[in-house]
Amino acid sequence: MFRAWSAPCRLVNDLLDHSRIEAGSYSLDEDWIDLGRSVLLGREVSSIAAERLPVTFSIAIYAFFLTLVLGIMAGVLSALRQNTWVDQLLMTAAVVGVSLPNFWLALMLIVLFAVELRWLPAGGYVPFTQDAWLWFRGATLPALSLALLQIGLLARITRSTMLEVLRQDYVRTAKAKGLSHFKVVVKHAFTNTLIPVLTTIGHIFSLLIGGSIVIETVFSIPGFGLLLGSAILSRDYPVIQGGLLLFAAMLVLLNILVDLVYAKLDPRIRYDVDH
Repeated sequence: MFRAWSAPCRLVNDLLDHSRIEAGSYSLDEDWIDLGRSVLLGREVSSIAAERLPVTFSIAIYAFFLTLVLGIMAGVLSALRQNTWVDQLLMTAAVVGVSLPNFWLALMLIVLFAVELRWLPAGGYVPFTQDAWLWFRGATLPALSLALLQIGLLARITRSTMLEVLRQDYVRTAKAKGLSHFKVVVKHAFTNTLIPVLTTIGHIFSLLIGGSIVIETVFSIPGFGLLLGSAILSRDYPVIQGGLLLFAAMLVLLNILVDLVYAKLDPRIRYDVDH
């Protein structure tokens, strides 16, 4: 029994020792974090990240915008048309979107829009500062591949939250006062729906960043996700460790930002030190 585990244990110890040798130390040098040098590229990981992260963020922000607009709109419309064909159609599409893997969805979008219809390019990337229209065309399919999964998730959460808010007493009071249906929905119901949805929005953005590894590989986008995926396959340990450290720092900052916005939207929540 112990002999069967000896080979895997030796392999893990060799990998750990190799990562320590290649990665070097994480030290503070003139207020900057030294992430080491890439074994394959022979460059500082921090300089590579400075070049690749804007590409990843541009795709993720585009996908995040699509997720917010389409997901919230679908959830609100489904709640307002509860138990109708509109509700059933939107929720069925949401379930299908959540169930599909993003890499398969990306390939199907390439076949449909790039190969068959020839509306959008199948891959590549043009910076927004160089040509905004070419960036938009090249980033649409990757952003859709990232966003469709999160659109279904956000639509289902928005629908359930909206239905709960519409049953509250203050909504019935607003209707009894003679306010228009539009004002009741927008001013009273929708505003309070955003409060619990905000927590999900922060989680969704982190999923968009994490999904960039697969999507950038499929569409050959020179972002940090493609770099990290290549580093994992080639065992470039400084890039792997530096990338995970940067992604973890982004998630921490994102959670802090969500908490601050949450307290701003909901006056019942205050982060007071003195009680």
